[in-house]
Amino acid sequence: TPRLYCAANFEDFVEGLNHVKKLYPNVPLGATGISMGG
Repeated sequence: TPRLYCAANFEDFVEGLNHVKKLYPNVPLGATGISMGG
């Protein structure tokens, strides 16, 4: 997105996830994350 980075914003991740789910609807998904120190 064209906005400044903020770890509280996760809309880009959700958009990407929805895209992958649309491409591969029958494949189980998993995710891994890292802490930003909070």
